[in-house]
Amino acid sequence: MENNIKACVTAAFSNDGKNRTINIGNNIETSILDLAQLIIKLTDSKSEIKHLPPLEDGDMTRRNPDITIMKELLNEELISLEEGLKKVLQNTSFIV
Repeated sequence: MENNIKACVTAAFSNDGKNRTINIGNNIETSILDLAQLIIKLTDSKSEIKHLPPLEDGDMTRRNPDITIMKELLNEELISLEEGLKKVLQNTSFIV
């Protein structure tokens, strides 16, 4: 999250991002199931995961963006998904 915000602000207020398509995110492919399991673990939740059928039209099964330009803009090490989620949870006054 921290890297994503910084990349968006840097792209918006610098010429380095001007007229360029910039993928903001993480290039480590993570399934929704893995993400849900990680959130349950980090929040010590008792939530159950429910599997739903894919959307009929246009539901992507895999996502792995090229974040080369984002890395160039940031010029720093990216934090992991787990570390980013921990930071979000630390700054949240409630957990649903």
